[in-house]
Amino acid sequence: MKMKNGMYLFAAAIVAGTMGLTSCSNEEEGVANPYEGKTTTVSVGVSVKTPTAKRAALTDADVNLGGAVANIKNVTIVPFIDETGQSPIVLGDVTSGDNNKKFETATIQQTVNSFRVYGNVTDIDGTHPFTDFDIAASASSDNADRNTGKYADLKAPYGLYYYANTLNTGYFATTDESKWDQISAWGNKIEGKTAIASNNRIKIGDVKYAVGVLASKVLVNLTESGKLCFGTVTDGTFNGTTAYEGLQDDAKMTLKGLVIYDQPASVNTKDFTWSTTNKVKVFAAATTDNLTGDPLKFGDSWDGQMKEANIYSVVAPETNRITVTYQFLNATGLTLQLNDGSLCENGKYVYYTTELSAQSKDNDAYVFAAGATTLLNATVTDWGKGTLDMPENTDVQIGVEIDVDWAEGVVYNQNI
Repeated sequence: MKMKNGMYLFAAAIVAGTMGLTSCSNEEEGVANPYEGKTTTVSVGVSVKTPTAKRAALTDADVNLGGAVANIKNVTIVPFIDETGQSPIVLGDVTSGDNNKKFETATIQQTVNSFRVYGNVTDIDGTHPFTDFDIAASASSDNADRNTGKYADLKAPYGLYYYANTLNTGYFATTDESKWDQISAWGNKIEGKTAIASNNRIKIGDVKYAVGVLASKVLVNLTESGKLCFGTVTDGTFNGTTAYEGLQDDAKMTLKGLVIYDQPASVNTKDFTWSTTNKVKVFAAATTDNLTGDPLKFGDSWDGQMKEANIYSVVAPETNRITVTYQFLNATGLTLQLNDGSLCENGKYVYYTTELSAQSKDNDAYVFAAGATTLLNATVTDWGKGTLDMPENTDVQIGVEIDVDWAEGVVYNQNI
């Protein structure tokens, strides 16, 4: 069965290992050390299902916007005693076919009182007690066309991470000798920081995306048709000969990607906390350079899919305004004259920049949010508005009209 995007990962989570500490007697009462004492043998399992809620996390398939949900890699459950992580259990990949089928049996301390669940996070060692670590943004390999100076510092989008912490969500627990897939009554969630005690079946729900996703469509709707901004240069003088509408089919402005400013440089895995001090620019490569079609929109019948975007990018949650810059390659065979008189020769790059507001005027939605899709429709109204270099943050000057429609996530309609 194919799954629509917006999936929740329900992980039945109990994990083997207890920091390598064992008790001389599991029947001993009143043990003061929480890492020793009674243990419980439990069934551990995971299942994946598609909820009715419309959520979303590079192509559309990479971010679960393309009609099916990709396998979740390296699903890992870490039991905690207070704030001390125990030895993880790595359950491996999870697919829709694993629903209520994939489970293990493990023995853990009855004093375990919370769990963290991770998906698509690598480098968690299942042979040792869990130690949190930082996932740093990695260098972009997609932007190979510009690999010097500040362009060499561009980072790749983060992975499509999943995360849950039962301190926030609680978990289901029962003492039941039925097979895992035959348990019909889980009862109410155990709230917060409650030890598992003698329960032998544990299920964790509300494992969701720890990141958001940006889908961007780029269109052309020139405010001045027939503008002769493409032409030739003779003795240093530009001679405008051709309007955009007059370019040949194989001669075009080619969309290469989108630069997202001020994304966190790292995330810490313990509580999935993002860096607030160190920021980076993320480069998301275009999957198509087709600049025609309709703007992206959710609509009343949105099914969690978004297949017509030019660019898809995983994004870290953000509560501040965001600057974005589109990178185009001049592949027209002609020179493009910009409004400030500078010239973008054939085979060179030009940049178009705009800014996204931080928060909706009508509700509490932010520009990027975990588990939500942000739609960005960028319309080129004048090819002369570009710059020959990607602006630094301090250089960005914004002069655009913004029509913001908040829907299932956020929709931005920007002129660039």
